[in-house]
Amino acid sequence: MNYGILFFVLIFCSTVYSEEAAPPEKKLAVQEIAKTEHTLKLNSSTITYEAICGSLPLNDSDDETKATMFFTAYIKKQAKEASVKRPLFFCFNGGPGSSSVWLHMGLCGPKRVRINDAAFTKPPATYEDNPNGFLDVADLVFIDPIATGFSKTIGATDPKLYHSVEGDVESFAEFIRLFLTHYQRWQSPKYLLGESYGSIRAVNLANHLHDALFIDLNGIVLVSMCLDFQSYDFGNGNDLPYILNLPTYAACAWYHKRLSPELQKLSLRELLAEVEKFSLHEYATALLLGSLLDKDKTEKIVDRLVSYTSLPKELIKACNMRVMSNNFYHELLKRDTKVIGRFDGRYAAFDNTCIEDPMFVPDPSFESITGPFTSSFNQYLYEELKVQKDDPYYILNGSAVFPWNFSIDRAPAGRGYLYSSNKLRSIIELNPSLNVLVLSGIYDLATPYFAADYSLKHLNLSPTLQDNIDVRTYEGGHMMYLNPKAHAQIKADVVKFLSKGG
Repeated sequence: MNYGILFFVLIFCSTVYSEEAAPPEKKLAVQEIAKTEHTLKLNSSTITYEAICGSLPLNDSDDETKATMFFTAYIKKQAKEASVKRPLFFCFNGGPGSSSVWLHMGLCGPKRVRINDAAFTKPPATYEDNPNGFLDVADLVFIDPIATGFSKTIGATDPKLYHSVEGDVESFAEFIRLFLTHYQRWQSPKYLLGESYGSIRAVNLANHLHDALFIDLNGIVLVSMCLDFQSYDFGNGNDLPYILNLPTYAACAWYHKRLSPELQKLSLRELLAEVEKFSLHEYATALLLGSLLDKDKTEKIVDRLVSYTSLPKELIKACNMRVMSNNFYHELLKRDTKVIGRFDGRYAAFDNTCIEDPMFVPDPSFESITGPFTSSFNQYLYEELKVQKDDPYYILNGSAVFPWNFSIDRAPAGRGYLYSSNKLRSIIELNPSLNVLVLSGIYDLATPYFAADYSLKHLNLSPTLQDNIDVRTYEGGHMMYLNPKAHAQIKADVVKFLSKGG
């Protein structure tokens, strides 16, 4: 036998077999667009951290990529064992149709937009180190929903797959699973931080993570919480928003010094306590009685509404004691030809709607911040994070995501109000170690603080679990962290919250 030929045949066959049997190369789960290293002085200590900008794929059952979700992660540089034990925040804003830039550059990232609180900021705006960032106590991952930031669908994928309460939640859950796997953070204490519609996303996401992926969280932070739309949707015989908005109306009138001397001399908290009591008792009862309320009591209620809002008596009577927020924006400073902000009632600007489109309601609190955040974040993205992309970063992209499907639990869309308080109760009962921190702005007319309080007081949560929820209100608006004093207090409250550990 020619052993030389046999050896050659065996080697050749082995090579062919190994090439044919080798499994196909699996796609890298994450595309890291840029990775940079930075230092930050925070609370008298210097933190060295890594910033990672990348995208994670959302694949179907055939492993075909249907969409990619962009993220920016900040990871403190330290030993791997220490990193695993470090709290990890997954952060997102709301909209629907908003990127995570507001939390990223406003609340907890290493940089913040330099902005004038409750006033217009002259362009071009810039950014600076964030003295109240969270990096000294946790690692951070800012996630952009599909159609915002650089997140997008691939090929012929229908974007509507992700533009619903449940499709959106499923995409975030898969993102979190992939991130925990790729960066080996399964053993880290895990937290969600959601703002506005992001609070709806957070409580539904927490349930989905638990039920579908068996991922349990240590805590949830809800900023400008709005779980139940019945608390905000004026009209259609729904009296609840009028009751829950009144304390915020009074706060804005107090801020702009439109109240009587007797009420104006009260502290803000004293005023709110008085108005809250009136709202829940006399005012709620009056609205419930409707035409059964006699004339004398009607006059008394109208007079109290005038005193707390400073609006004309004739207007309140014409509105049948039900003043919508749109009326309030216009009327509070009407004699100065000004309108106040929806997201933050401390802001005011010239109002020309009486001579242009009377249906258009400008929001100075929105107009004053979108430009500064957009220019600052884009500069930061390219200058410091070294992201080299010509694609537009969509700060807001509501037109791409609406109409949004607000249905939950596969019920047909349009049946009643979106209701998510039961999801918050459910996840606390399923995970009794879960802690929840709720942050509200007193001057927020978009998601009033009293509406959040109402939802929390109607959770039907077991008394033994009530202490799992901590509620804080600050002198600010929807983005209460734009107030420097509130921002510093939020940081202290979050540090205390993290110390509970879950």
